[in-house]
Amino acid sequence: QSRYTHEKNVLLIVLENWEGAISETEMPKLFHYKSHGMTFENHYSGGDDTVEGLFSLMYSLPPVYIPSVFHADQEPVFLSLLKSAQFEMDFYSTQQNSPLKKWLNVEEKNPSNIPSQLSVREEMASVNPLFMYVYLNASHTENDNTIGLILEEFHRQGLISNSIIAITGTSGEKAAANKLKTNLMIFWPGKEKGSVSHHTSHYDLLS
Repeated sequence: QSRYTHEKNVLLIVLENWEGAISETEMPKLFHYKSHGMTFENHYSGGDDTVEGLFSLMYSLPPVYIPSVFHADQEPVFLSLLKSAQFEMDFYSTQQNSPLKKWLNVEEKNPSNIPSQLSVREEMASVNPLFMYVYLNASHTENDNTIGLILEEFHRQGLISNSIIAITGTSGEKAAANKLKTNLMIFWPGKEKGSVSHHTSHYDLLS
């Protein structure tokens, strides 16, 4: 059973330039979890490259606002709300100096450290909910292995039953006909499971 009773943990996993069917041959670990959540078949990023797509996700704004937001040195509203709700914040990335690190000047750790970090939280009997952001820019196989490791650890520590998990891409594949189309999967305890066919976008996810 989960240690947390008030707020749900939030796990946001973002893959760089990710689009296409989530198949058993290409991403078997994620495919295994597919039936446990919602898969959004027509989800779109707000930008056709990594920076613009990630900005549209984190700020729920079109990329045209990038210069003014960064000039004002303003963090995403949803992060401010999580901090005010006393969420513990954890940032991980397979890329040094990822866009989020440049924007927010946060400390990003390698995702391979996630099991040990969660074990530390468990030993400390932490009562605050957790926001964990994970940025992955490796191959589909490597990303799939990392996602599997994270979800398995959430299961092992009893966090999965009280965590909202969203897995999406910054944008679509660079060579795709529509570079805005990307994947989105959401695992939310007590919510519906299955496929969602209507149009959704990064602007809606964290707003």
